[in-house]
Amino acid sequence: MTPEPYDAELYELTHRGNPGDVEFYVAACREAQSVLELGSGYGRIAIALAEAGKAVIGVELDPGLLERAQRNARGASPTGSLDFVVGDMTRLDLGRRFDRVLIPHSGLYCLLDPAQVLAALQVARAHLADDGLLLLDGYAADVFHAESEPEDIAEDALEAVTQVETGGRRFSVFERSRWERERQLLHVSYVYTREPSGETLSFELPQRYLLCDELLGLLAEAGFGDVLVRGGFEGEPYDEDADHLVVAASPA
Repeated sequence: MTPEPYDAELYELTHRGNPGDVEFYVAACREAQSVLELGSGYGRIAIALAEAGKAVIGVELDPGLLERAQRNARGASPTGSLDFVVGDMTRLDLGRRFDRVLIPHSGLYCLLDPAQVLAALQVARAHLADDGLLLLDGYAADVFHAESEPEDIAEDALEAVTQVETGGRRFSVFERSRWERERQLLHVSYVYTREPSGETLSFELPQRYLLCDELLGLLAEAGFGDVLVRGGFEGEPYDEDADHLVVAASPA
């Protein structure tokens, strides 16, 4: 059975990014004029960059999220330019290069095969100016992968995430996960329980997380040279205490 597409409005209300990520990307693009964001979602980061005066193109595959981004852009006040286009980050050719290419908020983790990740990084390299930077982030998974076992995640357990409200409807949001360690796959479902009726909606968001050394190898194969790895948006080291995997890479 094909999973029901994630409702774009509920996705936006639930997935609000990580503290400090918008500020990080705005600062990292301060000297840039043009920015390409791959997997721009509902426009959270692209709009902030356009409001900071950048010429931004956001590429998004999901039509519902693309519509949300275009709607959100109409309520923004960009001093730069902003355009959202439908596209697949693994096979994209815009025919131009950018000062910065971004893949924020674990965007690469939505690609469930290493070949797809490599293809996306090759697309990023092809769209990056020779003196430009690729910037991306994901959640840190090395310690989790090394030290945890699949049985540590109870498949029927629901973890409370947040509460959201839209159109007079209030939902409690829960997360359920199943882990395939060897394949680095997390089969994640978000369950929305309407209050007080108890009616439920469920959406799947599968992820294949990347280990740091694996990502470094794929970056090199895609044509990137100098790579800086940090464990947070304020320059924290990438070590056993890191929450995030934050990468800046320049072309080889």
